[in-house]
Amino acid sequence: MYEDIRKSNKKIIVILLLVFISVSVILFSRFVDEGILETFEQREERIALERNQFFISLTREQILEDFDYMMDVLEENYPFFDLIWRVYGVDMFEYASDLRIELADETIELDLDVFLQMMEDGFFEPSNFKGHLQMIDREYYLSRLSDALRMSDYPWLKFSYDIFTSYPAVNFYGEIDENDINSVRLRKNRCGC
Repeated sequence: MYEDIRKSNKKIIVILLLVFISVSVILFSRFVDEGILETFEQREERIALERNQFFISLTREQILEDFDYMMDVLEENYPFFDLIWRVYGVDMFEYASDLRIELADETIELDLDVFLQMMEDGFFEPSNFKGHLQMIDREYYLSRLSDALRMSDYPWLKFSYDIFTSYPAVNFYGEIDENDINSVRLRKNRCGC
């Protein structure tokens, strides 16, 4: 008799568990269908749209000011312009000057994708990526942010944390939550990076 009651209780628990799972799936799919919950792809698409809207809200003058600031910082701190010239015969200042003229051209409709492609083709690619001179996409940013968060307690790495969590960086790369950081950490653990 005790065995019958025990089997009966197991059946009830299994049935309740199945009912709970079924209701959860129905509610979850309803939330997704109603747009209450975003899929990963929808969230990434929304973030890309928000980043683009932020970029197109900038005036040409603001874009050129940012470009000039980037070049000033690189001129003062980037040690490989001479090396690129000697090894590859590429004058990065000439590329920067040509790119600045192109960016100032009001007839070119700039959105974020066009701008990033212009920067890649007109400046970063000719540098042959010497000294890690490259653009940082969202995936790479999240990877570096994950590292910065993990090592933020080390005083000699605090500057990295401050850069990756600064307002301009977070504003440019879009909304970031713990799931983004965890997914980067998971991918790194899988590949052993």
